[in-house]
Amino acid sequence: MSIKVKSLGLVKNEEIEIKAVASIEANGMKIDGIKINESENGNYYLQFPERKFKKKNTDELITTRLMYVDNDLFRKISDTLIGKYQEKKETGNFEISEIETEKQGIVVTQSNPLKDQSRKTKAMVSIDVNGIHLKDIRLNQSNDGNLYLQFPNRKNKDEEYVDMFYPTTSELRKQLTEEAINIYQEKLLAKEFDESAQEQEEGERE
Repeated sequence: MSIKVKSLGLVKNEEIEIKAVASIEANGMKIDGIKINESENGNYYLQFPERKFKKKNTDELITTRLMYVDNDLFRKISDTLIGKYQEKKETGNFEISEIETEKQGIVVTQSNPLKDQSRKTKAMVSIDVNGIHLKDIRLNQSNDGNLYLQFPNRKNKDEEYVDMFYPTTSELRKQLTEEAINIYQEKLLAKEFDESAQEQEEGERE
């Protein structure tokens, strides 16, 4: 399996730093909002999805990256997306392309219970997909007691919340949810709580 570049849209305002926004897909996981920026000296670079929140009891604004890759894979993704941007800027055309990866598969790597289990969010979850590490996914409990995954989201231009990355099929969502629940329950029995995630979750509520 490879990583597919699914879309790339040019930003109309050429005066701003962001030049294009791209989306990729790997093993059924869609990742939106990857920005191609231009620095002051004319170099292009990628900005992966991130979220901001205020630290508890302070005005300090914390920025958290939601996506990590190793250096080799980062270069492959960066070179491909920047190349596609330059190609579309010159020709106006865009074709779906693939990025070959050494690591394959999708798996839940972490599902760490929060110390305060009385809240809606029960655990913070991370997923690896083809060498891409996605974090800050929440295992929440609904009003009827069911556990489900909530993926990081942002407001779009219509002021609607949209997920930054997400499974493209209900089958994959179900698979990842079941894996996250199993790890969560095992760690809960072992009393392995994530206090750092608890602090972040509380800070976002301030």
